Amino acid sequence: MKQTGKSRWLALLCILLSKSISAQSFIHPGLINNRDELAFIRQKVTAGEAPWAAAYETLRQYPGGFIRSGDMRRLSRLDYQARPYEKIVTDKGSGKTGPTESPEMIQLGNDMQAAYSHAWQWYIEQDRNPSGAVRHAEKSIEILDAWASTLTSWTGTSLFRAGSGPLPGLFAAEILRYTYKGWAPEKITRFEQLIEKVFWPVIARGYPENSNQSNNNQEAWTVAGRMAMGIFLSDRTKFENGVAAWRKLLPRNIAPDGFNYETCRDLSHAQIALAALALGAEMAWKQGIDLYGELDNRLLKGAEYHIPWMLGEPGLPDDRELCRNAANPVNSGRVIVRDPKPFYELVYNHYHHRKGLPAEATWRLISSATAYPADAPRRSYRPEFLVGSYGGHTLTHARLPAYPAGHRSVQPADTFRVAGESYPVAWLFREDFSNQQSFGENWLAENGNATTTDVSGGRLRVVDAKGATIWFRPDLPANVIVRFKVRAESSRPDNKNNFNLISHARATDSSPLVTGPASGRSGAYKEYHTFPNYIATFTCDHTRIRKNPGFRMLSGHAEKAVADRTYEVVYAVLNGRIRYYVDGRRVHDVKDAAPLPGGKFGIRTWNTAAWWDDVQIGEIITGQNH
Repeated sequence: MKQTGKSRWLALLCILLSKSISAQSFIHPGLINNRDELAFIRQKVTAGEAPWAAAYETLRQYPGGFIRSGDMRRLSRLDYQARPYEKIVTDKGSGKTGPTESPEMIQLGNDMQAAYSHAWQWYIEQDRNPSGAVRHAEKSIEILDAWASTLTSWTGTSLFRAGSGPLPGLFAAEILRYTYKGWAPEKITRFEQLIEKVFWPVIARGYPENSNQSNNNQEAWTVAGRMAMGIFLSDRTKFENGVAAWRKLLPRNIAPDGFNYETCRDLSHAQIALAALALGAEMAWKQGIDLYGELDNRLLKGAEYHIPWMLGEPGLPDDRELCRNAANPVNSGRVIVRDPKPFYELVYNHYHHRKGLPAEATWRLISSATAYPADAPRRSYRPEFLVGSYGGHTLTHARLPAYPAGHRSVQPADTFRVAGESYPVAWLFREDFSNQQSFGENWLAENGNATTTDVSGGRLRVVDAKGATIWFRPDLPANVIVRFKVRAESSRPDNKNNFNLISHARATDSSPLVTGPASGRSGAYKEYHTFPNYIATFTCDHTRIRKNPGFRMLSGHAEKAVADRTYEVVYAVLNGRIRYYVDGRRVHDVKDAAPLPGGKFGIRTWNTAAWWDDVQIGEIITGQNH
């Protein structure tokens, strides 16, 4: 049937609308960092704070790729020149990778890592060197456009290189597209076409079913590539292709106890698969899908399983016996230890900081003074180095504030005023206790003494026997401000009107504190006196600020809490100066000469029936007048 001008216009409009709706369904930037996380990272680097500042310098000095040792830093310089090929063959005909990588594959790896390094330099340097930052943005675009204008075909046996090779370029492109206005639309389209027409067709189906590669690290990187391409292109079909493949691969690659398909090949290849799965889980998390939690946190078990081998810890099983019946046909018969790969910061940030789960082995590795990546100087594992396509995860995922999936800050920055004092604040989180599921995602309760805790009527309600602490899952920074509403209900005759909070809590060895049921604590008050934290109490008798361990009094006041009255409490810690406000009045103002670093925050009560509402948490921005 002949199509009229009006019908053609309507058809075109439908296509445009469908693309617009599809694009709006994705969070951008949304590959490995969202907009709030990028701002957080830049703030930390600009302030020179650890570990982000050192990790950024690592990115500039050792940006990865296939270049070794001292030559590596040239990828980060503005005189770097891309050398694109028209055609890529991934190997030299042997069907192998590694030493037999083709020259064009090696060049793509170097150029994409260079684009990634320059994209980060653009983003980080905007405040302290704006003109230099623009030059880095233009250099990154120049590299991406050189390949988009040249490469037309991809052949070879190594499909996973079509997934892993473009990834750093995709990460760079995602940052540039949504933070730099100078990337010309026609160049963006050209890069999209490179992904759509050259890379995607190679990896769209992955490796053949039941082939050795379909269960190992090679398939994992085709999966990560599919997810990243789907997000960058705002293509729901491509993204869901990757998500489905991730879910299919997970049980094939990681056993319920954490044993990997390639554990008995060597730990290098086992970790390469785990790194790709972790990247895929993080990308999905940014889009509101929790792959991290699949199969009872199977990814965490895979990461934790191998770390004792890499650290040479005692009590490991006999590896000959372990590997005798290993599933992987490529089997050395031993657990061959290789250097750690840089993805553990990403795993630790999610499982411990976001979810409050113990990830003790992962923390031991991250904080180890002896573990180090393969192609970098011997030093602490943190900051992690960029190697291949893994990304700089100490820079990108150390103690991120944004939570939960798809969460956006209440507002990027604000000046909060109370009692005539001003705090420049980057708000990180707000909880209105609107539903039970959100509460479970964001908070963990320690209430082993028959405490009733529930979310109803838009409030957190606690009816307590002997003590309850409700922990916010992520760690908070050292300079922090918290505000909330709280009220004791006189329906309980012996109400103590006890409104406590705990902040800056860490384990005695300064590692992140395990909270919730995994901690083994019952919620009794004395249990919190043995590890570092501040405790602020507001009760029917007094209000006090104490410091632990040791339960040392920092400040006391006669202010008393009464039942059936709603209070607004504001708690601020800035460079060790602790202030506590009740209904707009400053009650405490005390300076700790040896301030605690950041850590866990929790609200608690004792012998009280009470509710909390409108909890708002922010980081106080330093370097400004307060």
